[in-house]
Amino acid sequence: YHSPAKMMHLTPFPISSPSVEASSSSSSSSLVPPAIQFDRGLSRAAQQPEVSHVPNDFRQGAPSPPLPPSRFQVGAGSYTYTGDSLRAVTLPHGGIGTGSVAFAGDGGLRQWQLMNRICHDAHVPHSFFACSANGSSYVLQSSSLYDQTGFTPAPLISDHLVPPGSVQLLQTLPFGVPSLSVTAQYPVVTAEYQTPSFPAGVTISSESYSPFIPLNAKDSGLPCVMFNLTMQNASAAPVQGKFMFTLQNMIGWDGISPIVGTTNSGYGGNANRQFTDSLVDGIVMTNDSVSAMDPRQGTVAIGHLMAAGEQGTSYPTWTDPKNLWAMFTGNSGAARCPTILAPTPQGQTVNGAYQTSFNVPAGQSHTSTFFLFWHYPNRWVDYDQAGWFGIKDKISNFWLGNAYVNTFPNWQDVATYVGQNFTRLQDTTRLFRDTFYNSSVAWPLLDSAGGRMSVMRSPTNFITGDNILHGWEGCGGKSSWQTFGGSCPMDCTHVYNYEMTFPYLFPDLERTMRVTDLVERLSPSGILFERTVLPVELKQVWTHWPNYKAIPCMDGEIGTLLKLYREVRNGADALFLASLWPQAKLLMNHIMVDYDQQGDGVIRGFQPNTYDCALQGANTFIGTLYLCALRAMEEMAKLQGEVALVASYHARFVSGSAVLDRICWNGDRYINYRDPSDTARTYTTGSFIDQLLGQWWAFILDLGYLLPPQHVSLATSSIFRYNRQVGFDTTKEAPRVYMDMRDTGLWNCRWPDGNEPTVDAAVLYNSECWSGVEYPVAGLHLFTNQYANALQICSDVRARHDGTRRSPWNEVECGDHYTRPQGAYAMIIAASGYFYNAITKNLKFAPMAPPINNFRCFFASPSGWGSLSQVFPSPSSSPAAGVVSMSVSYGSVSFMSLSLGGMGTPSTSATVTIGGSAVPSVSVSQANGLTVLSFASLITVNAGQTLNVSMK
Repeated sequence: YHSPAKMMHLTPFPISSPSVEASSSSSSSSLVPPAIQFDRGLSRAAQQPEVSHVPNDFRQGAPSPPLPPSRFQVGAGSYTYTGDSLRAVTLPHGGIGTGSVAFAGDGGLRQWQLMNRICHDAHVPHSFFACSANGSSYVLQSSSLYDQTGFTPAPLISDHLVPPGSVQLLQTLPFGVPSLSVTAQYPVVTAEYQTPSFPAGVTISSESYSPFIPLNAKDSGLPCVMFNLTMQNASAAPVQGKFMFTLQNMIGWDGISPIVGTTNSGYGGNANRQFTDSLVDGIVMTNDSVSAMDPRQGTVAIGHLMAAGEQGTSYPTWTDPKNLWAMFTGNSGAARCPTILAPTPQGQTVNGAYQTSFNVPAGQSHTSTFFLFWHYPNRWVDYDQAGWFGIKDKISNFWLGNAYVNTFPNWQDVATYVGQNFTRLQDTTRLFRDTFYNSSVAWPLLDSAGGRMSVMRSPTNFITGDNILHGWEGCGGKSSWQTFGGSCPMDCTHVYNYEMTFPYLFPDLERTMRVTDLVERLSPSGILFERTVLPVELKQVWTHWPNYKAIPCMDGEIGTLLKLYREVRNGADALFLASLWPQAKLLMNHIMVDYDQQGDGVIRGFQPNTYDCALQGANTFIGTLYLCALRAMEEMAKLQGEVALVASYHARFVSGSAVLDRICWNGDRYINYRDPSDTARTYTTGSFIDQLLGQWWAFILDLGYLLPPQHVSLATSSIFRYNRQVGFDTTKEAPRVYMDMRDTGLWNCRWPDGNEPTVDAAVLYNSECWSGVEYPVAGLHLFTNQYANALQICSDVRARHDGTRRSPWNEVECGDHYTRPQGAYAMIIAASGYFYNAITKNLKFAPMAPPINNFRCFFASPSGWGSLSQVFPSPSSSPAAGVVSMSVSYGSVSFMSLSLGGMGTPSTSATVTIGGSAVPSVSVSQANGLTVLSFASLITVNAGQTLNVSMK
């Protein structure tokens, strides 16, 4: 069903077959859906070695090494990594859909994935930064953690691995800094370097980022990284300073095979030259021997922002690090670097470097700005589609392209645009960082949400030449069943059920995925296969099914309707909904007729799902998703004026809510209720981590409770109570081992009553721990006013990813930079109680996370973002008296009504101002415990303005 080895044997499954119930065994009938016959995870696990790399000391009960205490102090210091916490630091830089390169905790650049290829451990040597002050010089890279004697890595993680090229660099040039500290608030990384031989008072720092501006996909999708290197002179004398950035010409490299020095089998014909644009100069690197349409063809360049007070020096072609160092440090015996070099011989390349020289007066500082530009236009289908999708053509090359090439046809266009817009790009990126992180929300929640934004700009996602967003489940690596390439193609509906960053930060990109889902992938029978065949002009999988019928992952099908309603609420216009409404109705009709066969709002049959197995019987995992879809479709039917459908969806929801609660509630959690004859996998009476996934969705969509509130609250707390594990015994994890005795987290399922099914009968992956499903549980705790548990869950995840053993920006499942953890962004929605309905133009702000009486948090609407705050004396003040403010940092926000909560007794009057000017004709009312401000006309708050509401 999911496996490349099994997909070629895809067996269509006629939903209407009377033998469905009788043929449910996973070991019999050929009519059984391949989803039930084959479990992808078992195949993956079989390809992964035993966890012999986890010593017995960390398998069962041995004491854990101490964690750096500074990592868990709420405040600015929580984002700073020093000492051992730098070992696995790797933050990816790059634009959305452009590829990435990571800034590592040693100060170097790792995980080079610029050329449309995924290889988590790929490395380009001879690419580093250096500095000099009054003749004393350093490579801005530290080998302090290169000796890993006594270090025990986390299972299935490789971010701590030091590339051989980095080791060789600091052996050849033993001038690395002794240590550094890294402060990272995504997307910006700053580093401070220890330089003991510099004059007293002279310090070096760097800042690196790729422009990141929510709601602006173009500027957030630039193929470049910006580096600001700063020398601060706090001494009483001037200092002569230098900075240098050096880069290897990597054109011709396949992005996977090792590079040794300047040698790789793909090299040959490489050439560097100097360039000067109006505002940017530097060195451009090409290879004309690579054919024009070859995926390896492209351009990389060192850029430098020309500035007064500094002199630039190019070293266009160098191969010997020692000679380069001699030139940089001013050694008179250094060989002269040629300015023009003929293309390199086969198997060889060259490097280039750019140096700035400057004077720093006493008490002042100097910053040199460098750029890494790249341009790789040729994205092709480079993964097997025969096994996955039945596309057996091994001869044709299928073109995908890159969207950024449409805007920037060549690298020079990128350099020119960045140079001309540098100040705006930098200021707005920093503005986003400051707006997001200047928050009262506790650090573990905030960093969990903010750091997961990095997945959008890892190679997990790309934008094809037709401007459509696509995504793998994750990136191949040690955590997956393959060492390179993407993990599990493509646009997987059930995994993307959890992803919440694109919809709220780049909604225009997310909407393109709904078009793919409902236009390109939906079968004529209304069945939605969970993966996309690319390019979409090829046959989609449903074309292979007799009568276009089979059973794909049901949670992905249902979730697609929730995503559609999310996009509608979040700014998609009426035409968008109208164009997809027929398909949405077709999909919903299929679900209601084929799956809800008793017509009572409860699905009981085979339910293939994201756990790579099929459940059977009534359960609230699939069940709440279905209830949420009924409510979402009801709301969309209202918008379309389909009165009969509104009544139909609502009646089915009411019935389903009552029946599901009656069948599955056992007193403190929701269980999987089955007929004794059912033979598919199950979680029976277990505490299943996703038992309320649909309720999480309903909260996000502001649809309220799907099941009795008290039951929802108790079930949510039961997951924390029963599933939380302090120290994982690796012998009990199966089929994959992600944790060890040093970790704390939530099991996917536990059986507190001891009635655990056999291994072959239990829901697959029950004995694994995934952050991607922990975050929705944390969100549920926030939505149900159980803050302490939400904070603990996020603290546990952050402790696992504190940099000592795992990267804070790489949360894995079946692949690195896995998609599912992006659900963490929903905690911003939950903590702030911020909901925007673009249809009704209603904005709601009702904070759920303390301190309620002095709260501040980021928000993003479809047209603008900024921060919301409220200050008032105490939650019990009567009547409520305080000030609610909305400051717009970017774009604009428009609304007709503003609903406020969390301030104690509802207010009876309010004064509203925008930028100090009074807003007239404000009426105040109360509804559902909220104070509702209604305005006579549309209110718009523009960037730079603040709306203040003084409550009385």
